[in-house]
Formats: sequence, C-alpha cells, structure tokens
Amino acid sequence: IDALVHAIETAVTKPRTPLSLLFSHKAFQLLSASFGLVLREPNNLEAREGMLLGSTWAGLAIEYSMLGIAHSLANPLTAHFGTVHGQAVGVMLPHVIRFNAQDPAAYRAYEALGHTPEALATLVTGWLEQAQMHTTLSECGITEALLPTLAAEAARQWTATFNPRSVTVSDLEMLYRAAF
Repeated sequence: IDALVHAIETAVTKPRTPLSLLFSHKAFQLLSASFGLVLREPNNLEAREGMLLGSTWAGLAIEYSMLGIAHSLANPLTAHFGTVHGQAVGVMLPHVIRFNAQDPAAYRAYEALGHTPEALATLVTGWLEQAQMHTTLSECGITEALLPTLAAEAARQWTATFNPRSVTVSDLEMLYRAAF
C-alpha cells in the first residue's frame, strides 16, 4: 500500500518534474497491475517482480518530487497509536485525493494516472479491502478526541509543504474527520 501511495502522491506534488512523473506513472502502472494478483497468487513471481520494480520506481519518484499530506497525516497516527505506516497512509489517501482534486492542476495530475480522482480514491479503498486492511480511522482504533492534536502535529510534517494544495491545521483535522 505504501508503494502505491508513493506512486500516487509523487504524481501530484508541487515539485514534480517530467522525470519524476515518468517514475510515478511507471510505478503506478506496475503496482496497480500487480497488487491484487500478488494477494490472490502469493507465489506468482512475475506479479512480485512488478511490485518490486514498481516500488523502486516510486522510490525514485520520491527523490525528485517528494511526498504530500497523506504522509504528513500518517506519521502522527503511527506515533500515537502504533498504526502501521502502510495502513495509515492507505486510509488517509482517498480523502487526500478528494481534497487535492479541488485544485485543477492536481485534478489533471490524478487523471494522468488513468482515473478520475474519485475513481482513484475508490480504487485505493478497494486495495485496502483486498488486503483485508481497515478503511476508516475508527476501525484502526484512533481516538476521535485526539484528532485536533494529530492535525496540529501533521501540519508540522515536512511533507505537507510539497502537497499540491496548501493546507491548514483545520484542513488536516477535516481530513482526519473524513477518514474517521
């Protein structure tokens, strides 16, 4: 899930470049084609190769374009609740996609991955379900009363500065509440 989030986030960040987009798109292509297959056929070496190569391409994309607020939102979840990183970024990404897609340039960047932003958000939720992972923060055991604190901490994460839309603490709290 984390590698898929890397591929999607790097495709829309402010510092994205033609080179980073090449890496992001290739990563997304490989990862999205292989993810479900690996879950259904764990011994399928070709699908595992697709996941490994896709993860590598996504890592290269990060070096050129950084990450966004899905990662900013995930880190406090791990720090306070021990939420596994892939779970944390995965549960937040659909809401981040919808938030970022309000920016026309981000909307087009998501579409360049081959899906409307809403379809992409739904796809991410579907991947979580396929992997038998939680799709809401409440299912992850997150305490609603702590959402304002988590939002304040997420705002201090360096990855927030690369998000295609500027964010406030209120925006981040709204995203946590949407995921709750």
